[in-house]
Amino acid sequence: MAVAAAALLLWTALSRSPGKTPPGVSRSVIQPSGATPPAAPGPVTAVSVTDLGPLLPTPLLGTAAAAFGGRVLLLGGSGPAGFSAAVYAFTPAAGAKGGTVAAMGRLPEALHDAGAAADAAGVLLCGGGRSVGEAAIYRVHPAGGTATPDGALPRALSDLEGVTVGGHPYCLGGWTGSTYSDAVYDLSGLAGGAVPVVARLPHAVRYAAALPLPGGVLVAGGRTSAGPTAAVQWVPVGATAGAPAVVGQLPRPLVYAMGATLAGTALVIGGCDPAGAPTSDILAVTAAGAVTAVGSLPQGVCYGSAAVVDGAVYVFGGQTADGAPTDHLWRITRRPPGP
Repeated sequence: MAVAAAALLLWTALSRSPGKTPPGVSRSVIQPSGATPPAAPGPVTAVSVTDLGPLLPTPLLGTAAAAFGGRVLLLGGSGPAGFSAAVYAFTPAAGAKGGTVAAMGRLPEALHDAGAAADAAGVLLCGGGRSVGEAAIYRVHPAGGTATPDGALPRALSDLEGVTVGGHPYCLGGWTGSTYSDAVYDLSGLAGGAVPVVARLPHAVRYAAALPLPGGVLVAGGRTSAGPTAAVQWVPVGATAGAPAVVGQLPRPLVYAMGATLAGTALVIGGCDPAGAPTSDILAVTAAGAVTAVGSLPQGVCYGSAAVVDGAVYVFGGQTADGAPTDHLWRITRRPPGP
């Protein structure tokens, strides 16, 4: 009894002593209200790239991709067997060890070079081409990969881009079959209704990289009526003030580049140079048009697709230096600052 009483007195004394913790007892540190929280990570300055190997069921290029519910839906495209109507779902594996690509459903028709953008209910697929462009908009249901009509663009378009900004899906740019498009369409609240034009690109373009940022879209590279371009265009959307403008230039003109936004930083990935050669550069681009190289793919790739899921960018298929489509996937993540 005396020993127990002595131990109790010692524990009480220690627990009342500032800065001391009784043996075997942990102490939680509570941050006072009003204290400065840890600083948010800054812009991405370097990336790591992992080749996940041939995970696609078949080589593909010109496939539309959009992330929804922790997966990426891959829609249409073209490959060795011609144009595709397939809907695939990519699910990343735990621990960044790759993932799986599974067939889900089929589009009502084979399409390539369509635009895909997610909203709260699933993925919208707009336009696209076969021998000619299409105006149809399809809603792709993520549970089973089925696609149902959900309105139409005012005109047929292929070679356009889809992007989601602030939860709102947009499609922009493209090719009518005879002219380049400068229209930015808002797909919010379609329900089969009219699709409004909410902005105009400074330069009409097809095969560009579309990069969502808060308040707007960066549109990098692509092909204009004058040929491949290096222009970086900024298009405010929603309630963001300002007019669309050319805000910068890529180091060289690029067509068929992939675009994605990683940890708040817009990335232009690969693309074909004016001679048609696939490139491997990964470039970070700001809303003000500043461009910085942050990494490179293991090989040149263009005409693929990209989407962000679980804090990583995944690049799907595309064309490599041999001119053929590939079935490879690449994973791009932020590289921690070095010592």
